[in-house]
This record gives sequence, structure tokens and C-alpha cells, in this order.
Amino acid sequence: MDAAEKIDAQTLKKEQGNMMFKRQKYSEAIRKYEKANALAPSDADVDKMVVPDEEKAEKKAIVKKAKCACFVNLAVCHLRLEDAAAALTASNSALEIDSQSVKALFRRAQAYMISLELEAARADLIAAAKLDPKSRDIRQELETLKKVQAEARLNEKRSYGGMFK
Repeated sequence: MDAAEKIDAQTLKKEQGNMMFKRQKYSEAIRKYEKANALAPSDADVDKMVVPDEEKAEKKAIVKKAKCACFVNLAVCHLRLEDAAAALTASNSALEIDSQSVKALFRRAQAYMISLELEAARADLIAAAKLDPKSRDIRQELETLKKVQAEARLNEKRSYGGMFK
């Protein structure tokens, strides 16, 4: 398969993953997104294409954007299946491609919250909020995090309250 065919196959698998996600078939969506990323051509593959350099740069950007989206979508699927560790891995992979991905930061924060890594969740939500200050979802998640942190502090007080009397 040449690079152009790989890009087409990657796009098709991503779209199939999106269809499975909409049908709430998260395990199947995961397989499609993983296959899409496996099919993605490398930069070296794209460099072999007989097209102008500007078009090569565009193709590389398309491939990276699709890979990042697939990793973010993988994170959502893993979150829906309550697999925080896999969601963290997928989010981290997306952030390796695009460190400014608001969606990847948001999904990683959600995974951190499930894992009760509340400070890490807070850091990601604040970073996401700086990148997208108008996002209602991020603001809501920050409010949820504040409640979870307050509850954790209260439980900590209860646990250790009588120890030092």
C-alpha cells in the first residue's frame, strides 16, 4: 500500500470507529481506531510520494491530525468502558502528537479523576481551560473536581481527626 492508499484506509477506519462509537459499541470502536492508527503512513512514506513539497506537508498534517483524533477517541471509548489506565495511555499518545490538544488534556483529566490523581487532573483541566476558556465542559469538570477534592479533604480529616489528640 502506498502512502495515499494508507491515508485513505486510515480515514475509512476512523470513520468506521466513529460509527461504532455512535452506536455505543466502544470495544469495536477501539479496534477501528487502533487499526486506523496502525494504517497511518509514516513521514518517510509521505516523503516518497511524487507530489510537491507543500502537498507532502499537508498530507503529513492530515495524518497527524487523524492520529491525534483517533487517540482522543480511544481515550473516550476507554473512559466509557471505565478503563482509566488505557484512557491515560491514549490521551498521552494524543498529547505526544499535539501538546496543545484541548480534548486530549480534557480526557486525560477525566482519567486522572477516575484514578483519584486529583492534582494531575486539576493541572490538565487548568491547561485545557487556558487553551479554550469558553468551554462549558471544562468549567463543569473543574467544578466537579472541586467537589471531589473537598470530599477527599473531608474524608481525610475524618480519618486522621482523632489520631493526634
